[in-house]
Amino acid sequence: MVVGLTADTYRGIPVSVILRLMRWLGIPSAEVTMNVFSDARRTQKMTSKMVLGLHLPNHGSQGYDFSSPEARERVESDIRAIRVNSEGFDFRYAVCHPPEACTEEQGYAFYLHNLRRLDIPLVLENSRGISDGAFLDFFMRLREPLGESLTGICLDIPHAHLAGWDWQAFLHRFKHDVRVIHLSDCSAGEDSHLPFGFGGDLSLEDIIETLLAEAFDGVLNLEILPPSISDLGAALDTYDRVTGLLGIETRKKGYKRKRIVIILSRLLECIHRK
Repeated sequence: MVVGLTADTYRGIPVSVILRLMRWLGIPSAEVTMNVFSDARRTQKMTSKMVLGLHLPNHGSQGYDFSSPEARERVESDIRAIRVNSEGFDFRYAVCHPPEACTEEQGYAFYLHNLRRLDIPLVLENSRGISDGAFLDFFMRLREPLGESLTGICLDIPHAHLAGWDWQAFLHRFKHDVRVIHLSDCSAGEDSHLPFGFGGDLSLEDIIETLLAEAFDGVLNLEILPPSISDLGAALDTYDRVTGLLGIETRKKGYKRKRIVIILSRLLECIHRK
């Protein structure tokens, strides 16, 4: 199992800086968004030795997805950026959601057309609110038209929890299809991407126990959005707790470096307040 973090532009901090910090801390995996292409040369250097995933646009975060005909120009720009830069980024997978913006056949056809143009292994993520039955139906529906391009499932545990799934039973049944897991804490019915220890509903210990029992050996991506810059250290604490529970050794320098990151994040928070 490889454990990593989502890396994206955060409160004005470029994704290249976030990736540099992750590399400096010895974090071996990152899942990035389309923002990684805004400074492709610099971010390529930061990700050269990482297990790298790409999260495709989704309606909840970007306001459109690859099923959105009305966003055709943005979709074309995204696909062009991916294809132009594909040789410089060694993407192991790309995460896509079921269509959220347009569920009609026209949107589905547009969605398939765009996914087929990507030369990256695809994993389908359970978007927030979708039932396990509806998700499985759509996953099976995609298998034939996408063929070997669709390599499996990205199981988002908070999404599954909020939608009322028995995600442990789902993982047990489909563990050979689950390639990526998204993990963060959530509370009060909101997909808030919290670090663990911030009053969320999920038990990290129980989750890790399940992953070990099922011998999950894919990518565990911590999809954490710290509430403030001063909470960046909490995201790293979650990473340390996860790797510790899994028995994964991290670089010895990491602890001291993490302390420096916490200090820097608090300084940045003070600057933002002025």
